[in-house]
Amino acid sequence: MKKILYLLISMNLGGTEKAFISEMKRYSEKDEVTVLLLKKEGELLKEIPDWVTVKEFPFFDYYHHNLVYHPKERLIESLRKGHLIRAIDLVQLHIRMKVTGDRRIQYKRLFESIPEDKTLYDEVHAFAGPMNFISYYTAFRTSGKRKVQWIHFDVNEIGFDKEFARNVYKHFNQVSVVSSTGADVLKSKLPALKMNIKSVQTPIDKEDVRERSLRQAPQIKKRKTTIITTGRMEQEKGPDLALQTLNKLLKQGIDAEWYWIGGGKWSEEIERLREKYNLNDRFHILGVLENPYSYMIQADVYVQPSRHEGFCLTIAEAKILNLTIVSTHTAGAIDQLKDDQSAWLTGFAPDELAQGILEAIKIKQAEYSMVE
Repeated sequence: MKKILYLLISMNLGGTEKAFISEMKRYSEKDEVTVLLLKKEGELLKEIPDWVTVKEFPFFDYYHHNLVYHPKERLIESLRKGHLIRAIDLVQLHIRMKVTGDRRIQYKRLFESIPEDKTLYDEVHAFAGPMNFISYYTAFRTSGKRKVQWIHFDVNEIGFDKEFARNVYKHFNQVSVVSSTGADVLKSKLPALKMNIKSVQTPIDKEDVRERSLRQAPQIKKRKTTIITTGRMEQEKGPDLALQTLNKLLKQGIDAEWYWIGGGKWSEEIERLREKYNLNDRFHILGVLENPYSYMIQADVYVQPSRHEGFCLTIAEAKILNLTIVSTHTAGAIDQLKDDQSAWLTGFAPDELAQGILEAIKIKQAEYSMVE
C-alpha cells in the first residue's frame, strides 16, 4: 500500500482538475490517497473517488492575505492601528525582498507558523502548478520519499517567478510539464534543473469521453455551421476573441452560431460584449455542464481561441471525438495539432482565427458533399 498526497487549489471545472480525476485511475482502494485542497469547493468534488481522502487547507485565506498585499497599504494600515513595531518590520521585510529579489524571505517567515505535515508519504504531488504557495508547502512542510512538481501552464505567459522556482524546485525529484513545448521553455528558464524536467502527458480516460458523448442531450444545431468551445470564461481562454471572430464570420455571410461551455469571472463582461455586437441569438453561453461531450459532438468545428495554454485538455477531448479543430497557436495546441491534418493553427487576431475557421468549414462542406 502506498501513501500518496496531491495538492490542488480547488475542484472547479478546469483542465488541471479533470486531469487529477484521470490521474486517480492510476491508484486503487489499496492505496492511501489524500488530496489537500486550498479551497474545498468546485463542481468536480463529486467526481473524486470515495476511497480518496479529501482535506481542506486550514486558514488558507489568512495566509494568502499575508502573502498578497500592497506594501504601502499594509504599512498605512499598521500605522493607523498603532502597530509601530509591525510597521518597522514590514519596511525591513520589503527592503530585503526588493534588494535580494527573493520572495522566499516572505514565504519562509509566513510558513514558520504553518504546521508541518509529519506523515511520511511515498509520493507528494504539487499538482496545481505553477502555484508558489503549493510549491513551497510541498517542498518544506511535507515529507515524501518522492516529490513531484507539476506545470500545467505556459510559463512564458503567466506570472512565473523564475528565481523562486529555481530555488524551490530543486527540492523536488521531478518537475512534470504537461507539454513537450512547455518542458523545453522551462528548461531554458531553469537550465540547472533541466535533468529533472520531464514532459508528461496528461492522463485522459478516452473511453469515458466517448461514452459520455453518446448520452442524450438537447439538440443545439440551428444554423448551417455550429462552432463550439469548452473553457473557463476568463481572459486567457479568449471568449472575447470568439465574439469578435463570430462577428467577422457573420459579416462575410457565414451562417454560423457559436456555443460556449463554461463559466467564470468574465461571464458578465462577455454578456456585455455579446450585447454590444448584437450576437444574442448567435453566441450561446451554456455555462458549466457536467457532460460537455454530448454537446461537443454536435459541432461542425471545435475552436480553442485561447491566449495561452499548457496542455489543452479540451483539444485532446475534441481529438478523441474526431472533431475538426481550429486553435490559436499556443504551446499546448502546437504539441497536439502540428501533425493533425484535420486541424488548423492560427494567430491570435480575430481575422486570423476567422480565416482558419473558414478553411475548416470548406473542408467540412466538401466532406458532406462527398457523403451525399
